[in-house]
Amino acid sequence: MAQGEFSTDHLDDLEEFERPDRYVGTVLADRYRVLRLLGEGGMGAVYEAEHTVIGRRVAVKVLHAQFASESKVVKRFVNEARAAAMIGHPNILDCTDLGQADDGSPFLVLELLTGRDLDEEIQQEGPMQVGRLVDIMLQTASALSAAHKKGIVHRDMKPDNIYLVEGGPRDPHVKVLDFGISKFASHMATSPGTAVGAAMGTPYYMAPEQLRDASAVDARADVYAVGVIMYQALTGRVPYMADSLAGLALQITTGDAPPLGMLRGNLPEGLEEVIATAMERDMDERYASMDELAEALRPYQTVPAGEISVRTDLPPGGALLRDGTRSHIRTGPGGRKKTPAPGRSEVPAGGQRTLMIALGAVAVLALVGGGAAIALSSSEADVPPVAAVAPTPVVPAGEAPAPVPAPEAETPPVAEAPSVPTYSLHIESDVSPARAVVRGRVLDLPYDAEIDGRSEPELIEVSASRHQSLRFLVTMDQARSLRVNLPRGSGLRDATDAELEAALNGGASAEADTSSSSGSSRPRSGARGGESDAPAQTVMEAPTPRPDPPSQPRGNPRVYSGPAGDLPTL
Repeated sequence: MAQGEFSTDHLDDLEEFERPDRYVGTVLADRYRVLRLLGEGGMGAVYEAEHTVIGRRVAVKVLHAQFASESKVVKRFVNEARAAAMIGHPNILDCTDLGQADDGSPFLVLELLTGRDLDEEIQQEGPMQVGRLVDIMLQTASALSAAHKKGIVHRDMKPDNIYLVEGGPRDPHVKVLDFGISKFASHMATSPGTAVGAAMGTPYYMAPEQLRDASAVDARADVYAVGVIMYQALTGRVPYMADSLAGLALQITTGDAPPLGMLRGNLPEGLEEVIATAMERDMDERYASMDELAEALRPYQTVPAGEISVRTDLPPGGALLRDGTRSHIRTGPGGRKKTPAPGRSEVPAGGQRTLMIALGAVAVLALVGGGAAIALSSSEADVPPVAAVAPTPVVPAGEAPAPVPAPEAETPPVAEAPSVPTYSLHIESDVSPARAVVRGRVLDLPYDAEIDGRSEPELIEVSASRHQSLRFLVTMDQARSLRVNLPRGSGLRDATDAELEAALNGGASAEADTSSSSGSSRPRSGARGGESDAPAQTVMEAPTPRPDPPSQPRGNPRVYSGPAGDLPTL
């Protein structure tokens, strides 16, 4: 980006941020005049600023003053600057300075970018053309390869962290963001900023080994995440979905995602295998490096644009195919035919479900507010008992077996299947376009349908680009209409009581209980859109476990009696 160039793509959003601010109009470190607030989150804020001497426009990320004494938070904040300085790659967001405000708050000086991130592109444009996606992924792989060669693993790759710059040296020009929780291989095992084994990242994109033991993570975890990003970009959905962290972890570590070719038609031969290899559950069976993945992707960079056909009627990821096997994947350009590792079958063993997932005490405490690590297991006790069969008596040769009287036929009572009531469900948002996730299905809003009623509370998640995603816990035992007002920012959190009541009252304004808004809030404008280090970014952005019905949970989300059953086929 040319020196002095700055973002003007979100000027229509200024009205939301036009309020007094402690930094706007001041000069930081005697050289950065703060012009305006671009966005803020739970732990920091991003401003547009101007160098007082050379006049260059920059983005300044300031950590909130109350966190300035938190050494672990400051360490992760500074990691972003260290990573950018160590790597020095044109596809990584550049950090040019580090300083401290008069109130003691540390700040970073970053490039000010114009454009949008990959998540916004997928949400706004839908599934991507192969050639454009591969071009973006090759630039991403180049940036990550440079990081890996410096001993740095990103650990939080996701579409939000791939920024597509407008007016760069190529269209699109990629910038990889957010090295704040990156793993510095030289000392990570004993780093005071992260407990050994603490799971860090966004679970939808986390490799199985990252969920089990983050201390074992290496560059192949980033390879896995890039594979998931490509899957999502081509289909419009992540491979695994669940309404709890435990369910999502179980799917990632034991389930099989719907094969890419079943969701997206007309893919060039071999591309499905390339992505499947990047997403292999066994890290030893993935591409060993970003360079190897890039080499496999390169033949698809020039694939011409064509018609995109995507299926939306398959169940959420994690379920095996009906015959318990994976789909056959043809070998094509860039693909590689792999032989199963010794002792490993190509067919998943459906009965071998025993699993212990330890997320690490720090990550789990931060995620659920206390308690213990997640342990999921199934054993022989899960197998239904088989009725004993009486042995057949041996009859001496030449003798006819004694006749066995036929049992008297009994007519079993026929019980009428209880009728399941159906109710109307309407969901809309004040933001367009927006999406909702209901019972594992991603739905475009506004949405109207008649669905089966249920007596247990269930999660409805509503999301839109440049806005926080909100989760509502609703019991669908009558017709329901939700009009959701999404707050500016990013990340995922539970709706407050006030937000739930407002949604059920047609979006009427209600004072939000901001004390529960602990998720990441990073409106994207300017330096990637107002990025800030929110708590969800330093641990996990994931659905919280569903409370056991019918008890009313404390705080948020509030359980509200309302309808839901199997959604109609989309």
